[in-house]
Amino acid sequence: MIKIDIERHLAELGVDGFTIIESLLDGPEIARIKDELAPYLHGELMGRTDFEGPHTERVYALLAKAPSVAAMVEHPATLSLLDRLLPRNYLLCAALAIHVHPGETPQPFHADDGAGGLGLPKPRRAFGYSTIWALDDFTTDNGATEVVPGSHHWASEREPNKKEVHKVIMRAGSVVLFDGTLLH
Repeated sequence: MIKIDIERHLAELGVDGFTIIESLLDGPEIARIKDELAPYLHGELMGRTDFEGPHTERVYALLAKAPSVAAMVEHPATLSLLDRLLPRNYLLCAALAIHVHPGETPQPFHADDGAGGLGLPKPRRAFGYSTIWALDDFTTDNGATEVVPGSHHWASEREPNKKEVHKVIMRAGSVVLFDGTLLH
């Protein structure tokens, strides 16, 4: 079982709004998940909106299509953090795979915590947290996810400038966990 420094990761979440946990999945686990996803990733069903991306595939209902994904959903390292951050009996609200193809444009910065649409201004406590698992290395060359450290503490109307943007660089098998109000 992989042990993580829970206090360090909680501190990073508090300050930056995200934390990276390296190398939680090994090569055979990653290969099994990729094999299960392969039938759904043929470059045929691209995003339906500009936000989803015209050069991005999304596979929904992931646990039904790629059962090995359960190893990520219920990984003890992420659950140990979520158990400290969320109320008891929290729920998984979405499990999807996203495959970004060459030529895709970046999404506009957004937060996954949709409560802003309910008129609840930031800064405020997050109602949820998101994870993005790397099945391939996330590099500066292949469009690594961008986050805005500390933006979970900002007022709703504040926009980031280029100097505040950070690329999430991590090896395959790693995960970034972030506050639902963090801009990314």
